Amino acid sequence: MSTSLAVRTSPPLAFQNVTFDAIDRNGHPWLRIHQIEGALGYAGKGRALQLIYSRHAAEFTDSMTALVKLPTAGGEQETRIFSLRGAHLLGMFARTPIAADFRRWVLDILDKEAAPTPQPPSIIARRWLTTFDHSGRETVQPIEPEYFFLKIEELPELIRDVGFMIDGALVIEVLHACADRLGGKLAGRAHRLSA
Repeated sequence: MSTSLAVRTSPPLAFQNVTFDAIDRNGHPWLRIHQIEGALGYAGKGRALQLIYSRHAAEFTDSMTALVKLPTAGGEQETRIFSLRGAHLLGMFARTPIAADFRRWVLDILDKEAAPTPQPPSIIARRWLTTFDHSGRETVQPIEPEYFFLKIEELPELIRDVGFMIDGALVIEVLHACADRLGGKLAGRAHRLSA
């Protein structure tokens, strides 16, 4: 079955000295048979791989290869293309010195394609802090996952809790701040008593 497709513009795929004119099909890169052949070290224009494909066509599924119409310098022509899985299978049948490197390269690309795309947290799954200023204006801000809120009275108990994960340097910083504040209060009392 023939289908018209567009050339994928980004990201470019390149194996050693071959840069592929990848075809975008359902959001995934597909490669032209003659370019796969060049990457595998064959000299022909798709003939060697066409022969390999013909011998093993039963092992390829529709999700691995397709015959499509693509624009060329001589006009639109039917071209056999392969998904990355199909290209890997061609590499398995190839008997060239570079075939093993090509197979590893294809698997690396497949790993990148299969890697989950990190999703930003949804608005519903986030925590939000709503505050009101003295004029009654409302401000809403997201609360980052590493932040939490507590009453100031809860701080000493939290610091004493051995299960509370807090950096030792931060504990020392809190102690210094407490000592500074306590020193300031004691100095103020001493000054009032001496006056």
